[in-house]
Amino acid sequence: MLAIGYEHQRFYLLSEHTLTAFNPITHALTPVYTGNNLTCVAFHDYKILLGTHDGYLELSEPTTRNNGSPSRRNEPTNRNTGTWHRRLPATDLTTITYLNGHWWFGSTEGAFMKRDDSGFNYYESARWLPGDHITAIGAGPDSSILVLTDKGLGRICWKWMTLEQKATYYEAIVRQRHIRYGFYSDYSSIKNGDVSTAEMGPHDSDNLWTSMYLTGELFRYLVTHDAEANANYHESFDAMERLFTLSGIPGLFGRCIERRGIVEFHEEYRKNIESYWYPGYARVPSSWRHSADSAWDWRGSSSSDQADGQYYALTMVAQYSDDEVLRQRAIRLIDQLTGYIVDNSLRLIDFDGRPTLWGLWGPEYVNRFPDMVGDKKLYSSNIISYLQIAWHFTGKEKYRDKALELLKKYHYLKNLARPVREIGPAPATADAWSKELSGGWNNSDDEMYFLLYPGLYQYALSDSLRQLYGAAIKDHWEVKRSARDGLWNLMYGVITGATKDDLPETIWELQGMPMDIINWNMHNSQRKDITFLPKNNLEQLTRDVLPPDERPQEKHNRNLFDLDDNGNAWGELGGGDVFLLPYWMGRYFGAISAPSEPIANKINP
Repeated sequence: MLAIGYEHQRFYLLSEHTLTAFNPITHALTPVYTGNNLTCVAFHDYKILLGTHDGYLELSEPTTRNNGSPSRRNEPTNRNTGTWHRRLPATDLTTITYLNGHWWFGSTEGAFMKRDDSGFNYYESARWLPGDHITAIGAGPDSSILVLTDKGLGRICWKWMTLEQKATYYEAIVRQRHIRYGFYSDYSSIKNGDVSTAEMGPHDSDNLWTSMYLTGELFRYLVTHDAEANANYHESFDAMERLFTLSGIPGLFGRCIERRGIVEFHEEYRKNIESYWYPGYARVPSSWRHSADSAWDWRGSSSSDQADGQYYALTMVAQYSDDEVLRQRAIRLIDQLTGYIVDNSLRLIDFDGRPTLWGLWGPEYVNRFPDMVGDKKLYSSNIISYLQIAWHFTGKEKYRDKALELLKKYHYLKNLARPVREIGPAPATADAWSKELSGGWNNSDDEMYFLLYPGLYQYALSDSLRQLYGAAIKDHWEVKRSARDGLWNLMYGVITGATKDDLPETIWELQGMPMDIINWNMHNSQRKDITFLPKNNLEQLTRDVLPPDERPQEKHNRNLFDLDDNGNAWGELGGGDVFLLPYWMGRYFGAISAPSEPIANKINP
């Protein structure tokens, strides 16, 4: 016997092959359902849900007389018919129960709850549960749900808070363990999800993540006039400025920094760039250098996405900060960086006198690619944005003249206006480097585009160019719209004035952002409740993006349609870029209102 239940004055006995009803008055023992691989049963509101190794069957329960006694005339019959439900997050069911107005299901691959819209909330991995093989689900204190697994007992709770309170929650975590020398950094080298085991160190993209956190804190300050937010964005600006000063070369900034003597300098080799368009980059001496300041080392080889981070943060400070001294520091860095690129034939020249691997924006590099290679569109868009930003804030005609030359003479306008859906794999006749850069969609490119779209659109050199830029931006946003990325929605809305477009999608993402953003192992590709798409160049695996608390990826430069990740809980990504920037940006530009009613956030305490 697998289970015994009592409902509406009848006992129900479940075996692997049969559900049987027992009438205690008539002593009638009647088979209700006969089949195979039955595993569990639950009753509610005259419905019987029979769990199996392949989904569940929904039956209607027999009625009773008005006096409440089991009806002799309406004894249940053996019915091998009903409604099958197999489009589920997991189909090998172990337990079913009705709690707090919802059906809950346990399986060998996690637990899930049926929502009012007939979709499911899926709870899988150590983000939610100590184990994925569920043995029982029951009611816990304060409307929580207790989930017994093969590895222990878990509890799923709902904590009511406003989005601003949620921002405060992330802010506390950022300040506690994600700030390093003023940089906002990933928290890594964690062992088994225990944040107390982390080791802080330099990361290649410290500059990029910091630019996004800095801007979020700037908008937070402008909204709230909070002294802490003001101090935070000033601190991060100092850190990003230090990347310039430690290089010792005006206009050149480093990727990251470390105290002298901590990083071991060694030769670096990257096999994937053996086919680079000219030789010598696969094997290089260390990209780390000693600074003239004896306390610091710094790393060169800054890339185009690092440059985008600098331009984004510097532009936001120059445009929106109410600190005039800081504004002028930002404008000076914009001028130095852009001048350095322009004076070096649109190349970011490293400390060794050669351009960095990705720091190339000149026509001889950009226009060498076939039209479908994404870098041709991306680099054209980015460099025009750099030059327009510099011209807007400095008034130096050399930046405007260079932008117009690229747009008209070297076809950068045509390049950047090319529809995103035309981007795809390079043809068989293309060179090896073009093929290397076009195998699939690079979601880092999306981040690079959108962070520079304000400079492209708002500082356009003419109204006609602004109109063309706006069409290109909308084309890109429409293609990425299905990802429901709140930051891209707000970027598009703020830039074009359509701040309410897809605002519900933005709020959906912010509300669903998990409180725990450690990169636990997560698996969704086995799910039967999602609609898969044929292979496509955008690498959109499913028709609908999964909710943020069910998917492995949150960062804006990653594929939000990824379903699985064997992250092994090695790091905590933090909320400084994924939540704080879109939230406070939305507040500043009026797309998101001040706190009103709290919302429920799911947590696993």
